[in-house]
Amino acid sequence: MGEQAKPKSVVGRVFDIAMAILYAIAGYYFLTHPIASLNVAAAVFVVFFMAAGLMEVIHFFINRKEGVSVWMLLIGVLNVLLGIYLLSSAYNLFAFLPFMMAFWAMFVGFGRIGFAFTQKKANHQWISSLIAGIAMIILGIFMFNNPVASILTVSLLFAIGMWVMAVNNLIEAFSE
Repeated sequence: MGEQAKPKSVVGRVFDIAMAILYAIAGYYFLTHPIASLNVAAAVFVVFFMAAGLMEVIHFFINRKEGVSVWMLLIGVLNVLLGIYLLSSAYNLFAFLPFMMAFWAMFVGFGRIGFAFTQKKANHQWISSLIAGIAMIILGIFMFNNPVASILTVSLLFAIGMWVMAVNNLIEAFSE
């Protein structure tokens, strides 16, 4: 067996809840504004990815002594880099949007799976992260294999992905 699990810090819980709120808001927006979300995708993606990425990076450095996985740092850095890329290339965004979202979903999925096994070793709750990771990888594969369908259903698919991550972050926030 592993060592005794340390209780999650208040700061760690607040970050998990804040991330869940960001994911839930983004999911709601994509679901309720399907046409408008395509027209303003660059702005929404930039704000979301930059904020989520910065929060993940800050969360990693504040809580690294509690055994936070390096996967969380990598996901945060990816989100920041993707936000910077979207800022610099809005012209071609729509052509590459399904592929960028698919790549992001798969990377986050693999990151969540890596995080799940880190949590398992530390005797923390880990099943929800594993399930969220698998769901995000499946979503990413679907988007890679069906880019035209992804464009047509981008709002719904992305809303589902955001809500999967929101639920996962809430479970993480309230688990020991």
